[in-house]
Amino acid sequence: MIQSRLQAFLLTALLFGLPNTAVCANEHSQIEDVAITTSDTDGSIEIRMNGSAEPIISWVAADSCWRLDLPGVTAERASGESLSPEFRGPLRQIWHGMVNEDPPVRRFNLYVKPGTGMKVSHTPAGLTVRLKVGMPFGSFSSKGGNALLPAPLMLPGHGGGSVEIDVKRAPLMPLLGELSEKAGVMLRLRDDPPALVSFRTKSESAMSALNKLADKIGMTVTQEGGEWWLSSKRNPLLKLPANGIVSPAALHGITIREALKRLGGRELGRKLCDGVPRDLLSKKPDLFPEGLSPRAMAQYLREIY
Repeated sequence: MIQSRLQAFLLTALLFGLPNTAVCANEHSQIEDVAITTSDTDGSIEIRMNGSAEPIISWVAADSCWRLDLPGVTAERASGESLSPEFRGPLRQIWHGMVNEDPPVRRFNLYVKPGTGMKVSHTPAGLTVRLKVGMPFGSFSSKGGNALLPAPLMLPGHGGGSVEIDVKRAPLMPLLGELSEKAGVMLRLRDDPPALVSFRTKSESAMSALNKLADKIGMTVTQEGGEWWLSSKRNPLLKLPANGIVSPAALHGITIREALKRLGGRELGRKLCDGVPRDLLSKKPDLFPEGLSPRAMAQYLREIY
């Protein structure tokens, strides 16, 4: 598995200390249970321990992941494990495992839909983590030095050196994040990928491995207007041009259904309308953004409300 620079940075910070953060404890706390509750709109994770912990919180943009590092915390199982096999609501997957033995550091990776905020609170039993789309990012209930740690800047380029991967039923999100970081691209998700993947490759670059992985899971990586997207191969948006500019005046005064049909034609326009609520399709937007390609405009119209 590729080692990310952010993981190395966080581990260094844990080992050498952060302001107002306790790294070592005379007696280590142990995780006794992890309970997950999800709905279509939010999620809750209860981390029950036999002692206290002060989490270090960070946001890993490449993975769309909230990360909690718990210094001085152990668990019965030292190896990493995935706790959520299916996506639901803002929560996509949870992984936790030891990232350092002495002093012990237990890590939780919470893979979420973009735009999901997180709040961590102390409870008598341990910690409660709440996830909700639109919640202020990275809030924490107690005082102290638990601020967000910066994610690394990603430089342009598609290299990263040769890559060899051999995983079986492994969590997909960390692999996508590490490959995109190594390739130097910020990958955005247009469609939900599967939770787990079995994948083997020897590639000349991280970008090549990323494309092969996308193909393995029935998806494709595209560059659109300076952004990189991961989409299902069956997404009708891919049939629209990702270059060129749509004039907002051409869509003024018509419904979203009519606008999607105007962008894609009769047959493709019908597919673009599939899955969009009927009340949304009948709305007439007052304003349209400028400088969007047909693909970006159609995506905007499908998500405007």
